[in-house]
Amino acid sequence: MATLQSIFGAPVIPMDSIADLEKAAPNLMVYAIPAILIFTLLEYGISHFSEHKSYENKETIGSVLIGLGNLAVNLLMKMVLLYAAIWIYNLLPWRINLNWWTLPICFVAYDFCSYWSHRISHFNRFFWATHVVHHSAEHYNLTVAFRQSWVQHFKT
Repeated sequence: MATLQSIFGAPVIPMDSIADLEKAAPNLMVYAIPAILIFTLLEYGISHFSEHKSYENKETIGSVLIGLGNLAVNLLMKMVLLYAAIWIYNLLPWRINLNWWTLPICFVAYDFCSYWSHRISHFNRFFWATHVVHHSAEHYNLTVAFRQSWVQHFKT
């Protein structure tokens, strides 16, 4: 049986190693952007040649620009939040070791928190104000997914 020390005794992450951690992490956007572009163009083409028009040019441009702004703001925010999260992690008296069985637990915990954060965004006026941009499109298509609030990370 594992002891509490072996489960909760993960080492402290030195603050000066964060840049190395960030460089070692894969850049998933390199893979995601081509897939997003292909599926968006495919949906646009199908919509263009079908009776159900789900794209309006001005709205699509607006969604893409909101998405690019979100990407730029969140790039900066995620670096600040990474440093803050590691600083808080290092202050905790218990830290979970990285094992095969801790990843599913952390994934489910993160998904649970994300679900409730999103759900609260629909019922609380303050949080709705940070989320409504995602629901403001008149035509629902893949570019609507780009419409994410620039301040969404302040609430989660």
